[in-house]
Amino acid sequence: MLPDLDLFGIALAHNNYMRNTGDRKHTGWERRSELTTDLGFAPASYAENLAFCECYLLEAVLEQERVVESIVNGWLDSKGHKENIEIETHSRSGLACSIAPCGADNRVLIYVTQIFADR
Repeated sequence: MLPDLDLFGIALAHNNYMRNTGDRKHTGWERRSELTTDLGFAPASYAENLAFCECYLLEAVLEQERVVESIVNGWLDSKGHKENIEIETHSRSGLACSIAPCGADNRVLIYVTQIFADR
């Protein structure tokens, strides 16, 4: 699977939407799927995984590996998310991570969107 800047841009835009609205769902996935087709990806090849992690800012910086491991393990423990990762026809992926303040005590919310498609 190869990284793709177009898919990264779509993933980042969805992170921004979730951060700005508080809507932490797959809202608008149909439009993102259409956009990938408009960008030359195979129709019906679109899939996405979302994840969220609330932690202290210092933890996010100093323990990046543990935070990432927690997110990936969450996806691998979920049948649907794992299937998205393992679909062999997904030749491209875009992964975006965004961090936003979350209440007091220097806590942050990490938004992660990974989009899969085939070109």
